[in-house]
Amino acid sequence: MQHKIQPPHRPTSTSSLEVAESIQPPLKVTIVYEGQSGLARANELWFKLAARFDGEIQIATDTWNFALLRGPRLRELAARAAIAANIIIVSASGASPLPAHIRNWIDAWLPLKRGRNDAFAVLLEEKPADSNELVPELREAAEEEGHMEFFCNSPEVPFASGKGKDLGRFDTSLFERK
Repeated sequence: MQHKIQPPHRPTSTSSLEVAESIQPPLKVTIVYEGQSGLARANELWFKLAARFDGEIQIATDTWNFALLRGPRLRELAARAAIAANIIIVSASGASPLPAHIRNWIDAWLPLKRGRNDAFAVLLEEKPADSNELVPELREAAEEEGHMEFFCNSPEVPFASGKGKDLGRFDTSLFERK
């Protein structure tokens, strides 16, 4: 039995511009977490994102432990990842202020987010002791310095901000507590 070898299919009616427009870039997420419980909270949100988009788009994730960012080289790499990310998630206990090296990391990338339609999510323990200071500080930084949408799961804080911005791009139910 003979098989005819077919030449590779080459579309004739699709321009390279149409092909380029049909390729959707991945949703880029950078996660920075404190401890195992912080990782668990961040993973829960990541799985909600993945389920929400259910194969519609690809999600590329960079994950960093607070301890890794003590070193300037890794902090710089994580800052580059945050600059490229569409969503930055910081998952912390909230029991104390953020360590200086995490604030330095945020300060490195935050001003470079202006003009982009990105989100900054803060995930805290159920009842963080110090969230009264931490959350407003991060919200103000995200909104004023980075012009980013801000989300937080802290029960003391209105869930999503936006100062009148269209939050339609981000499904705020992803960040809500069960």
